[in-house]
Formats: sequence, C-alpha cells, structure tokens
Amino acid sequence: MKFVLVIVFLVAVVTWQASVRADAEEEQVVSARQFNRYFWGARLTCAVLVTLKNEQKWVVHKVPQDDSSGVVQISAENSIKYWTAMGSEPKKIVNSTVLDYVRAAGYRYHYTRNNEGHACGRMMTLN
Repeated sequence: MKFVLVIVFLVAVVTWQASVRADAEEEQVVSARQFNRYFWGARLTCAVLVTLKNEQKWVVHKVPQDDSSGVVQISAENSIKYWTAMGSEPKKIVNSTVLDYVRAAGYRYHYTRNNEGHACGRMMTLN
C-alpha cells in the first residue's frame, strides 16, 4: 500500500509543470496557507501556498530527492487546484521571503524524520 502511495505521489509531482524561479526567492511574502492533497481519504502530501507582495502566488513543497534539497518552488497557476486548503483564512506574514520558506522546508528529505509534513509545520511557523 505504501508503495502505491509513493508511486502516485511521484506521478503527481512529475505532472506539475514546475518552473523554479530564483528571482522570486527574495520577494516579500504577505500571506501563507497550508494545502493538503488526499488519496483515498488519507493525506498524501502537503505544501504551502505563499502570496507575494506583487500578488504572485507560489507553492513551496518538499519532495523526495536523493541528496539535494528536495524543495520545489512552483507557480500556483495550475498546480494548486487539486489540493484542499487548511483553515478558513491565509496566515498574514510580515517578515519572511520565499527563500525563508524554502529554508524552513529543510534540506535532505527523510520519510520519517524530515518529510513534507514536517516541512509544512516549520513553514507555517514563519511570520
């Protein structure tokens, strides 16, 4: 069962047409909201949707990678529509940039000690 969930997760990640934008990393974040993706009633993964001062929206998401950071930053245009928002309102942010969210997601993915759930928890503590 876990193998099937991992395969479905990896297919979902590959199907996102991710475009990492280094120039967005220094942009001021004005709001953040956690989104979860479910599979057969169980949470499969989570990500944080950040809205920038210039009104662009980006998804910061931790994914399994070998020795690289395992964090992707993608445009939210088409990628967030299959996710479920957590909470009724986005959290207002005053002191963080996209790069802060990427750093908070953490480096080196580990399935039990440093996965996307841990990353979302750390990202949602930023202010």
